[in-house]
Amino acid sequence: MFSRIKQSKHARTCHILDDGHVKAKPGLALTPAQIAKMSEQGIPITTQMSDQFIDGTLNPSFDIPLEEQRGVDVNDVWNASKTAKARIIDAHKKDKELYG
Repeated sequence: MFSRIKQSKHARTCHILDDGHVKAKPGLALTPAQIAKMSEQGIPITTQMSDQFIDGTLNPSFDIPLEEQRGVDVNDVWNASKTAKARIIDAHKKDKELYG
């Protein structure tokens, strides 16, 4: 059978079936560099487009929440929450003793 296929003059093609999904259109997204270039050329950028890009914050904080740090397990977050709760309860008890 392979020899017949090899000797055949017909091209082998792949049939692409439409699966019903909407295909993405190319060129609909803009990079921040493209937006900067467009604004330099005087092309107006709508506020709808400008809300999509965040250049960062002016005053960044270096305190990363525990649940967003690398290598942190769910158990670590749970233990930290229990420790924080115990500290708050202790502080409340001490305030009651000192201030009545």
